[in-house]
Amino acid sequence: MFANDDQAALHRLAADRDDPDPWMAAMAHLLTGFLQVNLGEAAAAERELDQALAEFRELGERWGAGQALVARADLASTRGQHEQAMASLEEAMEGLAGLGDREDVAQILIRRAGERARAGQVAEATEDLAAADRLASEVGAEDQKLYVRLTRADLARWQGRLEEARELLEEAIARYRRGGFPVEQVHAVALVARGHIELASGELEAARDSHDEALPVALGTFDRPVIARVAELGAGIALSGGDAGRAAELLGVAETLRGMPDEADLDLRRITGAARAALGDPAFDRAYRRGAARPREEVLAALAAEVSSAAGTPAGPAGPPPPR
Repeated sequence: MFANDDQAALHRLAADRDDPDPWMAAMAHLLTGFLQVNLGEAAAAERELDQALAEFRELGERWGAGQALVARADLASTRGQHEQAMASLEEAMEGLAGLGDREDVAQILIRRAGERARAGQVAEATEDLAAADRLASEVGAEDQKLYVRLTRADLARWQGRLEEARELLEEAIARYRRGGFPVEQVHAVALVARGHIELASGELEAARDSHDEALPVALGTFDRPVIARVAELGAGIALSGGDAGRAAELLGVAETLRGMPDEADLDLRRITGAARAALGDPAFDRAYRRGAARPREEVLAALAAEVSSAAGTPAGPAGPPPPR
């Protein structure tokens, strides 16, 4: 998994799902679910996570059940299933808090804050972020403090406080780069968020620069939902540049990469609504379907070629980008 050899990892985990140790079998389902999410196989991921949750519950294993519940909450949130996502997060937090797992509780608070913010519950989201920040400081979890800052930046941006959002985000990106954090997905998501701030500020060229910076970072993670976020920023840029058809196609590409539409993201709702209004329903749907019909490997190869072209290096044979 850490070498980005997803197929080898899936093969090994398939054998582990039959392990005579029930905890090992449940963990194999959990890790398979995590991998399937990253690969954009949302339906397969959901099945694996549900199986892991059932097996951990049968064992009375609260930590494993909590991890499965958080991952299921993420999928429910993406589908726009707010109540289901919140219920899963609440159950996960209760179990993990009972174990004294304060770091994971902080992460759940951050997720819950994002879910509440997208539902318009700004005061509650702000309280969750404050609580998560306190926990992260108490346990010395610098990565959690970074996630708090990123979520605060999103909240400020969604409320139109663009300068505040920009300051929070720039500081978060700087801290990430000097802090030695190993999760490049966070870096890519932060760069995408910066691009959306620049779009909202009317700074189209700066938004393009953020997109071009985020794309190779995202490709290097092999995390297809993260790559989808870069494609969605590209859709916003195309729309702002007057090409609503290209925007709609990129929105379809993002669904292909993620394995399902994102029904919760506020930036995506705005871009989708504006592109549909510009094109009309039939033309929007045709362009969207054109993007969604492209095979994933073809999309990834095209994005890798785009990065190579921007860097002035040969793209090489079509295929997935090289490992980081």
